[in-house]
Amino acid sequence: MTRRPLCVICLLVIGWLLVSGKYGMNEDSSWTARFYDKKVTVTGQLVKQEQSTTSNQLYLKNNSISYQSKSYKIPNQKQILIFTDDKTSYRAGSLLNISGVCQEIKEPGNPGQFDLKKYYETKEIQMVLNKGKVLSAGRTYWHIRQFLWDVRERFKRTFLQIANEENASVLDAMLLGDKKELDPEVKKLYQDNGIAHILAISGLHISMLGMALHKLLRKLGISWYLSAAAAGAIMSAYGLMTGFGVSTTRAVIMFLVYLLAGILGRTYDILSALALSAVLILTENPRYLTDAGFLLSFFAVLGVAVLAPLIRNTCSCKNKLLESFLVSLAIQLTTIPIVLYYYFEIPLYGVLLNLVVIPLMSLVLGFGIAGGMAGLIFIPAGIFLVSPCYYILGLYKYLCAAVLNLPLAKIIVGKPDLWQMVVYYLLLLAICLIKSKQKSGEIFKWVWGTAFMMFLISRQPGSGMRITFLDVGQGDGICIQAPGGINCLIDGGSSDVKQAGSKRIEPFLKSRGIRKIDYLFISHMDADHINGIMELLEAYALNLAGENASGVSIRRLVLPKLAKKDEEYLEIEKLAKKNKIMVLYFQKGDKILNGRFSFSCLHPSQNSASEDRNENSMVLQMEYKDFRVFFAGDVEGAGEEEMIDSKELKRADILKVAHHGSRNSTLDTFLDAVRPGIGILSCGKDNRYGHPHVELINRLKRAGVAYYATMDYGALEVSSNGRGMDIRSMKNPKNPN
Repeated sequence: MTRRPLCVICLLVIGWLLVSGKYGMNEDSSWTARFYDKKVTVTGQLVKQEQSTTSNQLYLKNNSISYQSKSYKIPNQKQILIFTDDKTSYRAGSLLNISGVCQEIKEPGNPGQFDLKKYYETKEIQMVLNKGKVLSAGRTYWHIRQFLWDVRERFKRTFLQIANEENASVLDAMLLGDKKELDPEVKKLYQDNGIAHILAISGLHISMLGMALHKLLRKLGISWYLSAAAAGAIMSAYGLMTGFGVSTTRAVIMFLVYLLAGILGRTYDILSALALSAVLILTENPRYLTDAGFLLSFFAVLGVAVLAPLIRNTCSCKNKLLESFLVSLAIQLTTIPIVLYYYFEIPLYGVLLNLVVIPLMSLVLGFGIAGGMAGLIFIPAGIFLVSPCYYILGLYKYLCAAVLNLPLAKIIVGKPDLWQMVVYYLLLLAICLIKSKQKSGEIFKWVWGTAFMMFLISRQPGSGMRITFLDVGQGDGICIQAPGGINCLIDGGSSDVKQAGSKRIEPFLKSRGIRKIDYLFISHMDADHINGIMELLEAYALNLAGENASGVSIRRLVLPKLAKKDEEYLEIEKLAKKNKIMVLYFQKGDKILNGRFSFSCLHPSQNSASEDRNENSMVLQMEYKDFRVFFAGDVEGAGEEEMIDSKELKRADILKVAHHGSRNSTLDTFLDAVRPGIGILSCGKDNRYGHPHVELINRLKRAGVAYYATMDYGALEVSSNGRGMDIRSMKNPKNPN
């Protein structure tokens, strides 16, 4: 290590960032709160513009804000992001004056949910404006950056002319760093198979393009110094043109260090170059220390530089294909904890798939650039040269679809705790440092050491009962993790959150390591209870093992037994049967018994004949030892009165308050019968229904019921060992009590 002072400096910088806490949330994030939902005017220089067919995003820096005739300066010169319908292309560095409505950047309400606030802070975006309107634009601009922007736009237009829309969008992402028009299905297909890295401008791209350019210039007889200077300048300009993402910045810095080493007659050391790039990036923006892209980029290089040689030496590898496999395996071993921490699942066959994908990438890059450049001059020539990309990208797509059909294509593990990650890397370090004199001992060490690390990083199921009332906005979604590894879901939908299924419910399930839902209960067919479930069922895709290749598998669907079925009810049944999900029908008196816990149906009864969906809601009572929870769906009116008249209601520790806290639900007589200790309200902030209604809140207070709303606390998690209980919230990890 003393021979690598840059590595020591890098470790000291990272240590200082960890101790000082400067990698954490933006200390100035509350500064913009005064402007939320208010119309303001901002003035700043345009540093980035992202256009798509549906939106235009402008990024301003060196900003000032005007509100109610007062002017404010953005602290620390952070960026402002403006969303506008204006499709005008503005020049780089031009001074723009824009009005818009300041948007609150909300923290995630559920475990596993994408943290948009943290993402924006990592990108140093201080404020977001919607409904932007450009009032004026200055004439002065940055000529070099504007030239690069123009080149990028010309290539984008050319790709659309020489390739079909899907392939053009993939080439835009791979070569220009523009993912705005990327087909969501293609993006998800690549992500699910562990090859999404080829869609980002990274070390793979920079090394392939940079080294090819440098060698070409040398073959043309240009001196090392001039060819290195030219290659370095061109790759730096390429990085600037594509937006200088964190992996691009790392790769460009390392490439420049490689060229500088050659100019100075020094040996290029990959670890020193990696450390230097880390120091430069983190000094500029410490928050990258918690960014998935930064961590994956750097740890992948560590896998190639450190772990791969050790594994190759252990195996005495001389076969090129086996060597490529071992390099891919080394990258997997160094990045698995990070992949799980941010994405919760492992694409099992990604190592093998990359053996095909990565070698062919050089052809995609080469023919893509050649076709794009030729297309600038003569479209037919561009079509001819880019045509090999069609077949390679088609092969990628075919292989990805085929792999997802294999058993265990994606292994959902869950989000590991930080201590698990630390111990994992300490064990990996120990395996690297401990040497055995015999080859068999080395192999034994790697095999069993790796197996133990995999076991350690896997999320183990907890004991007892854990119930999570998800924050789905104005809707319902409840997950129950019961003893014995039994997982249940009650409802899943929202009337004010788009894609509640894929954006909130499924990420939560994966973050908890939930691979299957044993019982999916649907209380009734209102959209705010089923549209997220419908979204997941419509994306359902069975692989060869009969598992859901696109996400979490569902074993049984439990529906209220009704005499009359509406259109939504029939559609749910159809989707379930199509996906080979067993359908059960529940009515009053039916029970599901599973070891130490049970579900009892209290409503609807055989005599229930209301036309109102809410009154026909399936009402469940769950019991675990002495712990009882009442899930009321949206029941109200005649349905609630029918249960009260039955005299069968029991005291409950937890009540999921009916109908999101509406005025006409959860009557005093109902509360007297159930006598809940805690009431959970699932509703969205500032919803148009006024939930929870003040009269309902007053009824809860009179009954002495402590209540918590997901709109205030985010997801609420109740855990119990069958006697006592503990409640925690997402937005306030401490006990709300």
